[in-house]
Amino acid sequence: MKRFTKTVSLIISLAMIITVLGGCAPAATTAPSTSGSSVASSSTAPVKIQSINFFNSVGAYLAVLTKLVDAYNAGAGKTEGVKIEMTTNIDNYTTVLEAAIKAGNSPDIFMPNTNMITNGWVMPLDGVKGLEDEMTRFKPYCTIGVNIFGGKTYVFPLEVVPIKMAYNKELFVKAGIVDAKGEAKPPVTLAEQVADAKKITAIGAGKAYGYGFTYQWVVGFRRLGMKAVIHSVGAGWFNNNTGKYDFAPYKPIYEALTQMYADGSMFPGAESIAIDPIRSQFADGNVGMITAPSYDIGVYNDQFPAKMDWGIADAPYFTADGKKFCGVFLSRTNNCISATVKADLLPTAVKAMKMLCSKETLANFYSDGGVILVEKDLMAATKLNVEKKNFKVMADLTNYVSMPNFPDSLLTLEGDNYEVVLSKVMTGKLNVDAAITDLNTRYNAAYQKGVAANKIDKTMYEFTYDMSIK
Repeated sequence: MKRFTKTVSLIISLAMIITVLGGCAPAATTAPSTSGSSVASSSTAPVKIQSINFFNSVGAYLAVLTKLVDAYNAGAGKTEGVKIEMTTNIDNYTTVLEAAIKAGNSPDIFMPNTNMITNGWVMPLDGVKGLEDEMTRFKPYCTIGVNIFGGKTYVFPLEVVPIKMAYNKELFVKAGIVDAKGEAKPPVTLAEQVADAKKITAIGAGKAYGYGFTYQWVVGFRRLGMKAVIHSVGAGWFNNNTGKYDFAPYKPIYEALTQMYADGSMFPGAESIAIDPIRSQFADGNVGMITAPSYDIGVYNDQFPAKMDWGIADAPYFTADGKKFCGVFLSRTNNCISATVKADLLPTAVKAMKMLCSKETLANFYSDGGVILVEKDLMAATKLNVEKKNFKVMADLTNYVSMPNFPDSLLTLEGDNYEVVLSKVMTGKLNVDAAITDLNTRYNAAYQKGVAANKIDKTMYEFTYDMSIK
């Protein structure tokens, strides 16, 4: 869409809602439009160049992506008659994209979320001429409710995002939390985590604290708390096997967070501090432990280079002797083709899509240490150009499985969502048992109403899901 870049600029200038995505530094780059221009091919016949507007939200591998797009535009793109005009926005990505689509100015290619797919804004890729090889290649990694909706594939997978824990080795040693060799020993259980956080805070002299947490981040409790400990539960708060919400199995993490908050072991300001500032505090050596999705490897290597020795470990289990399940990685999707792309532009959009999800492109993302690919064989065949600290430990997916999709975003909920309720529990404003009962009642009622009103297709969320360690 020719007016997309202008629309984006206008929306960004007016945007009042800022959504900060973790581990990404804000950046924007826009290529000048050359739609309709021509260049000479090797046979001297003119090749019409069609522009494809590509809008994305990446930050971890933006520098690599920019180089690849520029090289494509200057080389193969000229031969194929394609120019990818790329715009990147981090802070306001979803807001800007949704506003542009609703205004009738959708980009041709973008990174969608579930709502964008269910709203009909994305073109199904099944049967699109030219993408047959990609459909075969990515099919084993596609998930219902993430890539597949109503039996159709709308977006290919890009990467997996395991959730582990980063810890400050120097603070652990200083606090005497060490193994037999005198090396920092990260906690294995939640009880150990609570105790370690208290010890680190005690030697922190009012500067360093045991645990870094924020619920100011929109996915704070969800990602930093609940998804990190799903390996102790074996199912999400929406249990795909039963088709019901149940927050009760997660009670130990609510209690652990509440205790660390009450102890003063949590870095001050969890109520208001944003995700990047708390990450910066960890990088500066002022936080002993912090939950770390895989993109935080880029944060502590590049965005906020860590000023101390740090490590990565699995998030603590509820108990040492309880049953253990696989941890989860989030399936992060690649790009899609807008449903508004017309037939005469579709072949060009397909060429751009093929370049953006080619093995060469994804290998470059991985080799820079920024992305953990879904294709293990491609990672095995690709040499890392940059040996980023702790990347290999984070990329070890032994006993990790893909996180299933939940219907949270489709609910019409009465009252506070669980992020708000759990923040009140942590700060001592609500009783944990009463909060769990309330959440279970309201969330299951909202889910059943959504199903009854045909707003939720339960076949996308109710299925057998096994998290057992094989």
